Amino acid sequence: MKTVKNSKLKIQDSRSPSAYTLLTPGPTPVPQEFLNKMAEPVLHHRTPEFGRILNSVFENLRYVFQTETAEAFVLSGSGTAALETAIVNFFSAGERVLICSIGAFGERWSAMAKAHGLNADVLKFEQGQAVDPQKVKEYLGSHPDVRGVFVTHTETSTGTTNPIPTIGEILKTKDVLYLVDAVSSLAGEEFRQDAWGIDVAASASQKGLMCPPGLAFISVGPRALERMKTAKLPRFYFDLSFYRESKKVPETPFTPPVSLLAGLALALESVKRETLETYWARYKKLAQHTRSAVKETLGCSLLSARPANVLTAFYGPSESEAKKIPTTTVLKKLRDDYKITIADGQGHLKGKILRIAHMGAITKEDIDRGIAALVEAYASYGVSCRSLSFKI
Repeated sequence: MKTVKNSKLKIQDSRSPSAYTLLTPGPTPVPQEFLNKMAEPVLHHRTPEFGRILNSVFENLRYVFQTETAEAFVLSGSGTAALETAIVNFFSAGERVLICSIGAFGERWSAMAKAHGLNADVLKFEQGQAVDPQKVKEYLGSHPDVRGVFVTHTETSTGTTNPIPTIGEILKTKDVLYLVDAVSSLAGEEFRQDAWGIDVAASASQKGLMCPPGLAFISVGPRALERMKTAKLPRFYFDLSFYRESKKVPETPFTPPVSLLAGLALALESVKRETLETYWARYKKLAQHTRSAVKETLGCSLLSARPANVLTAFYGPSESEAKKIPTTTVLKKLRDDYKITIADGQGHLKGKILRIAHMGAITKEDIDRGIAALVEAYASYGVSCRSLSFKI
């Protein structure tokens, strides 16, 4: 690694002293306009006024999921609530399903499926690699009794995106439900539920849609709605038949986080007004900028062979001294000294990689501050990065 003299980067921050720069894959920063909306007086959830907010959310979620045939539902909970809803509403105990796992969130879906008594087979791929569609095709050819295929769109534990359209083409001719975890990808990566043959898509509020945690979404196509009539797994709070009935009012079957929904309605209107294509292009540009900074400024290598546009995962600097410094140590220094939060690795990757998100309201300036802080943090441990051409 090359040492550059007089290359210390100045980090300027106009935020309040207590504010953190969030560069994590959820929660992500929330625009002040949305925070102001959520600070308005609380509405009662059984009123026509709140019903109008719900209708707006349902309609605009269909736009964000890019579907004209699926029905959108909103749940109180994190993205994991949507993933569990996708299991309990469409399957019966003992049925065979395939979980395609490329990281921590594929493993989570696998654990949930097994906990609910499904016969869950797992196609596991090396972390940093995407699902091989040919392996999915081969599995289906040898397992004619499979009832569902579960795939994560963007695996944030490794910063990898899966070939969702290609897998969808394989499944279109089969009587198999296609279920996609879009928790981190929705509004950040190109996502087209109808065109890609996705039966069930799950997501959440705290990532690309720029809202606080607490809301989960699930978009259910006609084949899955039909399957729901015969599915026998136990369910109550996540029983979508309750939610379908309540939408006729419109309201929710149980008390929702009304203030969060008011903020979400505004966020979805903003996405629709600006268009998804604009959002996708913005995050693609941010991703390219981040990957370039990681490689050229920090001298680091990417983990993923198929990097996502919502998050970049990378190893620390390759300098021998840098290898002695766990990423947990560097990230603590960023939080304590710079009030910048960047994500560590998960599972066996903890302490080995860093993960910078570029989704939601995260800006180029935020990314640059994060990279500059990493340069200074590593410098404090005697590790020099390639920072000559990088300016804040």
